[in-house]
Amino acid sequence: RSSGSPSTVLVSALAVLMLFGSQNGLAADTLLVSNLGEPGFPSPLSILSNQWVADSFVTGNQAAILEAASVQVLNGVGRFWVVVYADNNGVPGLPLQNGLLSGLDSPGGRATYYALGGVRLAPNTRYWLACESDAGGGGWGYGWYSASSASYTGYPGWELLPLFGSTSDGGASWHSFPTGQVPY
Repeated sequence: RSSGSPSTVLVSALAVLMLFGSQNGLAADTLLVSNLGEPGFPSPLSILSNQWVADSFVTGNQAAILEAASVQVLNGVGRFWVVVYADNNGVPGLPLQNGLLSGLDSPGGRATYYALGGVRLAPNTRYWLACESDAGGGGWGYGWYSASSASYTGYPGWELLPLFGSTSDGGASWHSFPTGQVPY
């Protein structure tokens, strides 16, 4: 964290997620954007080996450093991880430096993942937060719970986009589509 930069929080509207970071001019632990108070769908989005999902968000008008992200997941079998990606024309592109977040290998419920060294985010830029796993099929994969609406609260300029990303080949190719179902 850079000195003089207070802690901040970003929570996704597509997925149930919360991002913590620092941004100049904000008080410590400022909530940047959240959908955690929204009602959710009972069935989560499936996350299996090579079948991953991502949620898009846009930063406000100041640079920020992402320090952590919290996601609401259904436990599964195998390893689970969270990655922050740059945008590539409306789909997840390359992982950002320090974008592989550190946390529980086998989460269930709300789990927090930490960016060792922080992830630098540019102002007014779209990024993607992806939940990934090496879980096999047969219904034993993880699930990322979603809000039943695209509603969220947040700091001015930060947005949770009702745009869902998915891959079925381990990130070799991503697809995105609009949705009213936003992971959190």
